[in-house]
Amino acid sequence: MKKFGYLVIKPDGEVALVSSKSPQFTLEELQLGAECCTIQIVPGRVSEMLLCIDDEGKLLGKPINRKATILFGQKEDFIVGTAIVGTSYNEDPEAEPDIYKMPLDIAKRFQVVINSL
Repeated sequence: MKKFGYLVIKPDGEVALVSSKSPQFTLEELQLGAECCTIQIVPGRVSEMLLCIDDEGKLLGKPINRKATILFGQKEDFIVGTAIVGTSYNEDPEAEPDIYKMPLDIAKRFQVVINSL
C-alpha cells in the first residue's frame, strides 16, 4: 500500500513529517495542522507545491515563518504562523483540483531541503 505524507513548518523553524495512508486532506487535518479555523491555500515557487496557512494569521499577529516565506512568499509578502506543505498533484486523473498529501518518499526529500534553509 502506498504511503503519503505532508510537512508542517512551525514559525520557530521546526519541520515535522506527518505520514498517512490517504492522499487526501480533511478540512480538520488542515485546520489542526495550520493551527487555525480559516485556511488559505497558497501556490509555491516549486511546481505543484502548495501551502496551507491561517487566512487570518497576520490579523492575529502570528509570528513570521521564515522557512515558509523563503519557499512560498511573494516579493513583498511573508508567511506567518504554522504552515502545511502539500501538493496539487494527484495520480487520479479524475481528481478535483485541491491540496493533496505527497508520496512519502518525496515528502522526506523535501523535508531535507527545508531543514537546510
